[in-house]
Amino acid sequence: MLRFFHLSMGLAILLSVTGSLFAQSPPNVELVFEGAFGTEGSQPGQFLNPRAITVGEHGQIIVADSGNDRIQICDDQGRCTAFGRRGERLGEFTNPHGVVVDSRGRIITVETYTARVQIFDSEGGFLGSFGSYGSRLAQFRVPGGLTVDSQDRIIIADELNHRIQICDDQGNCTAFGSEGTEPGQFRIPRAVTVDSQDRIIVSDRENHRIQICDDQGNCTTFGSYGTAAGQFAAPSEVAVDSRDRIIVADRDNHRIQVCDQQGNCKAFGRFGTAPGEFSSPAAVAVGKQDRIIVADRGNNRIQIFQLISGVERK
Repeated sequence: MLRFFHLSMGLAILLSVTGSLFAQSPPNVELVFEGAFGTEGSQPGQFLNPRAITVGEHGQIIVADSGNDRIQICDDQGRCTAFGRRGERLGEFTNPHGVVVDSRGRIITVETYTARVQIFDSEGGFLGSFGSYGSRLAQFRVPGGLTVDSQDRIIIADELNHRIQICDDQGNCTAFGSEGTEPGQFRIPRAVTVDSQDRIIVSDRENHRIQICDDQGNCTTFGSYGTAAGQFAAPSEVAVDSRDRIIVADRDNHRIQVCDQQGNCKAFGRFGTAPGEFSSPAAVAVGKQDRIIVADRGNNRIQIFQLISGVERK
């Protein structure tokens, strides 16, 4: 298993890779690689296609370990416990694609193939579920990521319905969005997060952009297809830090971008297996002290970084 590197080693790695990883970024971007854990496998602390990640109420790193059909709860040293197994009964999973923790510490998941949301206590005890396949409210077609807002409303990226659903924990939902390229329209929205004002931030995957919306579907956008900073190639999950900077897993560019809400972005990473390199990063989360935690899907590992400087909140 690739174990956690201590901060002192992270600083050494920063000095040795800054030139290659950040060659296309302005010099005020500074990032410390703090560590990584995980290898391919099915044991605790191993992963198979990790697709979503969140941070628990006590700083736990919680991973939707999709290929193993389970949820793992880890510390930042890579010590993990898991719950769930493959199946369609309550408390089981078939390809979990999203995970989030609400203000009560409940772990909430969503699965693509069963098209349902499941709710668990902080240790993985099943509490409830809602959702089924379809296009009505509280029905989903390949749901992607999910988040919760300050009211603990559950917000789900309903990918093939090209919309966002906002639900309570009983499955009473409203929705906005349709297929298209205008603001408030989507082409396979992959994931959602919320900022400090409960604005809903959507990774609009096949439009290769980010949308910032209110709960009525009034949206602004930034981004286009490409490889320059502020451009994306199939962005997957998104997160926000304490300054409302938007952290984007720019999946097919094999990098992470840090953006303000006007779309001014800095990028780090490239394709590879070394520290600070990625293979189709699927998800990001923000932990304590704004650490950026990445589900490095193709490398079946979790990487952890500390952003020292970069774009500022505007």
